[in-house]
Amino acid sequence: MSRTVVKEIQGDYIFFKMMDTNKVLASLKGRIFHQGKEIIQIELSGDKKLFSEIGTAMYKHCKDKNVELFIPNIEKKKEVIELVYKSNFKIKHKKQLFFSNLKKLKTSNIQFDLKSFKNCQNDFVSEVLLNTAKGDPLELDKNYTKENILAEFFKNEDINYNFANIAFYENAPVGVLVAGLIPEGVPNEVEGTIFYFGILPNHRGKGLGLQLHRFGMNYLKEIGATLYYGSTSTENIGMQKIFIENDCEMVREQLFFKA
Repeated sequence: MSRTVVKEIQGDYIFFKMMDTNKVLASLKGRIFHQGKEIIQIELSGDKKLFSEIGTAMYKHCKDKNVELFIPNIEKKKEVIELVYKSNFKIKHKKQLFFSNLKKLKTSNIQFDLKSFKNCQNDFVSEVLLNTAKGDPLELDKNYTKENILAEFFKNEDINYNFANIAFYENAPVGVLVAGLIPEGVPNEVEGTIFYFGILPNHRGKGLGLQLHRFGMNYLKEIGATLYYGSTSTENIGMQKIFIENDCEMVREQLFFKA
C-alpha cells in the first residue's frame, strides 16, 4: 500500500490528508487566520495511527511558512494538543480567557476622554502606542519602532483601526483603548471585547489600568454588548488581577505553538 500526505488549501481552510490512491485514511483540518500566519479550529478525523505522519507534515508547513498554531480551548482539544507536542511544536505562550455578563457591570469610577486614532497625527499615535506596548508580555517579541508600529500592530486581524482610541485623563494621554463588538457570537447575545488596552509607563501604578478596563467594558455595554470576553497571558499577573477586580471569570486556558 502506497500512502502519502497531501496538503490542500480550500478558501480559509487548510487540510493535511493521508491518502491511499483516492481514499482519505486520516486528515487534519484547520482554519487559516491572521493573513495565513496562524492555524486555528484544528480538527482530526480518520485512523488515529496515521495522525503522527500528518502532524509531521503540518510541522514542516508551519516551519517553512512561519505559521503558528492557536488552541483556544485546551479541555476540548486534548487529542490535538497531544499530536502537536509529539510533532515537535513548542509553546510560544499561554493565555487565559475571561468572561463577564455586562448586564451586571459596575459603573466606572473615572471617566476618560477617547480620541480616535483617525483624528490624531500619526507621529503622536505611534509614540503613544509604542510606549504603551513596552512591558506588555504579549508584545515583548515584537520589533516595534516608531516608524513601523502602526503597520505592524494592525496586521493583527483582530484589531480594527476604527475601534482604536487614545485615552485621556485630566487632559493628558494615559493609554490606548481598542474596544468593539464581535460579529457572529453567542446566539441572542451581543459579544464585545477589548482587543487591546494599555497604560503609558509614567501613568502605571496609579490604578488607571483597572479603571480604563472598566471604562472600556462600560463603553461596550453602551454600544450594545451584553457579554464580554477578554484574554491575557498567563505571565501577566497584573492583568489577571484587573479581570478579577472587574468581576470577570476565567473560563479557559489557551495555547499558542510555534514550529
